[in-house]
Amino acid sequence: MAKKTKKTHSVILTDANVRTAQCEINEVTKEKVVTTYFDKTETDFYLYISKTGRKVFRVRLKKNGFVEKTETIKIGDRKVYPLLSLADARAEAKIIKQNWYNPPPIVVAPVIMSFEKVAKEWLEWNRYNDSLARATYNKKMGRINHDLVPAFGIGRDIRTISYNEYEDCLNDINFGKVDKTTGIQAKPRNATAVKVKEYLEGILAYAVDLHLKLTHFPQ
Repeated sequence: MAKKTKKTHSVILTDANVRTAQCEINEVTKEKVVTTYFDKTETDFYLYISKTGRKVFRVRLKKNGFVEKTETIKIGDRKVYPLLSLADARAEAKIIKQNWYNPPPIVVAPVIMSFEKVAKEWLEWNRYNDSLARATYNKKMGRINHDLVPAFGIGRDIRTISYNEYEDCLNDINFGKVDKTTGIQAKPRNATAVKVKEYLEGILAYAVDLHLKLTHFPQ
């Protein structure tokens, strides 16, 4: 005759019977066995008592609606009774079952791929593949930070930047940008404009390689 290693009961769990409940004794071996008390008022919610007497609340969840395929979740993380009360455990069991059988829709926040992020990734890729000298890397980084990022705005998604904005950026460098407050025109930087145009072409090509859809830029 196989010895029983677990005993199961179906009761209405109350503070009184949870407090007094104990793991039971196997009649044959006289050893303590795991004992469970399933709650009649909250389906699949039960009290689990280990052989050492630890009392843990658990909830049994059906997989794909089949009773024989279940998953058991311990309620209250590492808390055991009485650190976790019956009332709190029962309330948490309801939430767990609600989320299990009627999971809330997953809302995926749009990923912002800022121009600055893509540009600096391109520069790192450039440094790795072309073995850029430190001085060259620093000069390119300086132009990205000084001429490109401020032109489009920090945090601006590269997919929202229009062709005209790229043109305006290059023209401001090439012919000298006029300050809207003072009316003073900056000194033209033709050689810089040529370099920055080269950077832009590389950055945009890198963005395309990342499968970013540049909807405002001619493909």
